[in-house]
Amino acid sequence: MKDAFFEAGRTYTDGNGFRAPELTVFFHAEHITRHPDRGHLRAIGWAKSGATGAEWHGNFLDEGDFAGWTVLDTPLLTAPAVERPDAERPVRTEAERRHWLLSVIISERGQWTAGRVKRLYGRYCEGHVLRSTIHRDLAALHEAGELVLHDGSDRRYYTLSPDGGR
Repeated sequence: MKDAFFEAGRTYTDGNGFRAPELTVFFHAEHITRHPDRGHLRAIGWAKSGATGAEWHGNFLDEGDFAGWTVLDTPLLTAPAVERPDAERPVRTEAERRHWLLSVIISERGQWTAGRVKRLYGRYCEGHVLRSTIHRDLAALHEAGELVLHDGSDRRYYTLSPDGGR
C-alpha cells in the first residue's frame, strides 16, 4: 500500500534519479501534527538539496505537498539524543563546553540568545543547564573577543565576532 502522508523518522526525496543533485530535495520528517485552524496534516522536519555540502534547514510540508515524494530505505538523519533517553550525552568541563559552543556558533552563525543555547545544550550536552551558566558561557566568549554582544532594549543576543573563531 502506498503511503498516504509523511511518517516521522523517515527521509524522503523528490528526485527521480534523472535530475541533477542540486535540483533534488531531501526532507526528513521529525514530527507529524494537524494545523490548529485548518485541520490538515503537517510534517515538520529538515530539508536540504542534494548538492555537495548542502546544509539542513527547518521546513514543513502540508498534506497537499505529499505527491511526488519517495521514502528512502535508510533515513539520512537519526533521532537526536534528547529523544533517546538511553543515549549517553557527553559531560564536558566548562572550558570544553565553551569551546564546543564556539565551534557550533562558527558553523551555524546567526544570532545566539540564551534560549537558543539552552536548547542546544539540552539536546547535545548534559541535559539541563542553568541559564546563569549559559549567560556566563556567552559572556566569557564575548570577553575573549569571540562574540559581539547586541544588547537592545528588548532583546540580548550575540553574534560571531568578525575575527572570532580564528
